Amino acid sequence: MPANIAVYLGIVWLDGDHTLLSWKEQTAFSIDSTWLRHYNQRVKESETVQIFPYASLKEMIAKVHKNGRLIKSDNPWNIVH
Repeated sequence: MPANIAVYLGIVWLDGDHTLLSWKEQTAFSIDSTWLRHYNQRVKESETVQIFPYASLKEMIAKVHKNGRLIKSDNPWNIVH
């Protein structure tokens, strides 16, 4: 989740366009407010994020919690484990 990314992760390296993140304890630099602002903006603009079926996923997870298992008919992706 973007709001918590700096709590757990830090920057190993960045080149202006790309950033390699790792667990905070294993990194050279902390995530600063400028990096986080750019990251949040890119998340907002991401087509993938905009079309991701969050509501369907939340509904499916609620059914798993209620039933204690995942039933094929309870999810739009026909995933069963």
